[in-house]
Amino acid sequence: MKKTVKLVVKTLLASRDDYNKDNDKEISRFRITRSSIKKAADLNQLPDNFEKKLFFEMTKYGWLGFLDFDDNFVFVKNESLKNWARLGSTRINKQKEELEKND
Repeated sequence: MKKTVKLVVKTLLASRDDYNKDNDKEISRFRITRSSIKKAADLNQLPDNFEKKLFFEMTKYGWLGFLDFDDNFVFVKNESLKNWARLGSTRINKQKEELEKND
């Protein structure tokens, strides 16, 4: 199965590169259906640990993976996370104290 996971990762990344070229832009996130993952893996059913192995293998190439609410596989380029807003502990503690007062 390890070969299958690596092949799926290579297929996903090559497809992303192809998308980038076709659309003349660099995407830092994408999603793919479970059905498409099964087709890429040439499997009728994904083994129990397939998701975990796929997400781990994608981290080797700088991608964070998870499942969304529709059971799609979602991938985000790690370096794009640097631009996300950060909620600090000072803000969180302040909000927590206000909520506790009102409870």
